[in-house]
Amino acid sequence: MAGHASPLAPAVPATARQGRALGRALLLSLANQGVASGGNFALNLYLARAMALEQFGLYGLCYGACMLYIGVGNAVLLTQMTVAMPERAGAAQAAFAGRVLCGVLLMGAALLALALAAALALAALRVPHWQLVPLSALAAAAMLGAEFFVSHAYLRRRERAALLVNCLTIATLGAGIGAQALLGAAPGAGAALLWYALGAALASAAAYASHPLALRHARAALRDEWLAAWRHGRWALGGVGVTWLQAQSATYALALVLGPAGAGLANVGRLFISPFSFLLPAINKVALPRLAALRASAPRRMRQLAGRLTLALVLLALAYAALLLLSLDRLAPLVLGQRLPQLAPMVTLWCLVLVAQLARSGGAQLMQMQLRFRTLTLLNLPSAAVSIGAALVLMHYFAHAGAVAGQLAGELVFAILIWKEIRHAGHAA
Repeated sequence: MAGHASPLAPAVPATARQGRALGRALLLSLANQGVASGGNFALNLYLARAMALEQFGLYGLCYGACMLYIGVGNAVLLTQMTVAMPERAGAAQAAFAGRVLCGVLLMGAALLALALAAALALAALRVPHWQLVPLSALAAAAMLGAEFFVSHAYLRRRERAALLVNCLTIATLGAGIGAQALLGAAPGAGAALLWYALGAALASAAAYASHPLALRHARAALRDEWLAAWRHGRWALGGVGVTWLQAQSATYALALVLGPAGAGLANVGRLFISPFSFLLPAINKVALPRLAALRASAPRRMRQLAGRLTLALVLLALAYAALLLLSLDRLAPLVLGQRLPQLAPMVTLWCLVLVAQLARSGGAQLMQMQLRFRTLTLLNLPSAAVSIGAALVLMHYFAHAGAVAGQLAGELVFAILIWKEIRHAGHAA
């Protein structure tokens, strides 16, 4: 009626504001991931061109070990913080984040102590490249610290703060590698890890200075918080270990059978799918806190959104793979500065691995939001067995391509099992 406002009228601008806020958050997250992953991609391109395959393989093996540690930290601390934070309000959120940060620092100290002891033992046995052990540990500890501040910034809806963390990390890394190049120093795996550690440590210090968190807490409060995180995190931890083993099976199997040069070729092939991989962490950083908030209020809507997001990412990955493979003959010499005859089948297989990973990733994230860490880990076991077993068998017939094909088989099995379980749970609900 004229002269009377509709009761629905205020909802329209509110919805529009929410949409604009989500759009800004997503753009900032994409920029953030572009800086982080783009910087890492640029470093890998430079190292692939400047290093021998053996050195590049060693760097890939060390970086993979860092990713395992970060995955552990995410499983037992950061993912639990993301899932549990919406249930707390006001000052309780800051105190909770401070206790999680204490856990991150304690994990880092334990890792460094173990790495120093291992390095001394390896040096006494005259094992080659023993110096990479403490350098990898230092980089991993610093990178998890930076990851904490990025995750905390997203939880506070302060995407710009997360962007600053990654900008400072990559700027330090780029400055260090660039200075080495100007001085004519040969690039090495150890130097790259050291610059990564320095950049992540500086970024973490800057983030803490701009938004300090209390690090002094009662022991009982710390114990209760960490035990609560461990109850779910122990299953997520198992899933991280199995997933990492599955994802890295091709690289480490090749290193075992063909040496670091074999791992180097696998990592060169994987470089070509890295640009698309920028999207996934960027979208997850924005999507996961919002999906977690829907867990109690609208679980059906949470499942629908996760499914649509996964489908959209899979379709985008297929389009990216088609464009990449059509232009690979012209692109590869420009990127690598040389022609590798075994590259085309490797890149084709990595594109298929990317699609399979995206298909299972959305379902895995949904199960994490539902706190179904135990089920996710149990589903991962058969897929990891398929991945490792197939890689070892196929390598004897197809060498490098066989190792990647084995990883593809495991990813497909995992994706099928995850979405079958989600559909079954949805029907039961």
